[in-house]
Amino acid sequence: RSSDLPSGCFPIVGQLFHLTMKGGVDDETSQTAYIVASLLKMKLPLNDTKVAKGLQCLKKATPGVNSTYTQALLAYAYTLAGEESLRAEMLKKLDAKANTTGGLKHWDYQVSSSSSASSWSYSQSASIEVTFYVVLTIL
Repeated sequence: RSSDLPSGCFPIVGQLFHLTMKGGVDDETSQTAYIVASLLKMKLPLNDTKVAKGLQCLKKATPGVNSTYTQALLAYAYTLAGEESLRAEMLKKLDAKANTTGGLKHWDYQVSSSSSASSWSYSQSASIEVTFYVVLTIL
């Protein structure tokens, strides 16, 4: 059974009951970026059908992505895929959103106004996760 859509995107399936542990994966784009990065970390080649179609999905979605979390995931996935221009584009957007304190940068995850999650479900761990993906991208 295929778990991806004809577009190459990976749908979110099921329901999460503890929203503060959700992180920022809340749409097909973030889900697909997470899965593509995982497949690439497993050393699947770029021409693998799932990887290639997943990257196609991400490239199509990239211009409309405003979520800091999804931009960080995209930057990481593009780094692993060797997509330098898309990586640079995401890093530029992320740099504009960075918080700088004492010369150190970090990023905050905010629940989007269109999200079904309430503001109480904001999790500081998601902000740490965003920063983690940016650091992995830069390394």
